[in-house]
Amino acid sequence: MIEKRTAIDQIEITDNGTVMVRFGLMLVEDGNVVHRQWHRTAIPPGISVNDQLAVVDENLTQMNAAAIDREKIPLLKSIVELVHTPAVVSAYEALTTKETT
Repeated sequence: MIEKRTAIDQIEITDNGTVMVRFGLMLVEDGNVVHRQWHRTAIPPGISVNDQLAVVDENLTQMNAAAIDREKIPLLKSIVELVHTPAVVSAYEALTTKETT
């Protein structure tokens, strides 16, 4: 039986504090990955992890892919909380406000 899975595969932090997340969209048969493709999202400073993951899950549903495996979400949230300090959020907001004016 082939099973669809979507797992957090990679978490990166950019110089402006944006947390980049790569998901592996996998087809698994008898415990072996038989196909994998990538899906990515960004969590800029000040953006809710839950809100961004809800958008990703909605997109995955439209793609007929599995919802995100919840196993590594606590790790992702702790990384975002560590990185998105008030100072980082303020600097990011100042940078994006400057870019739009």
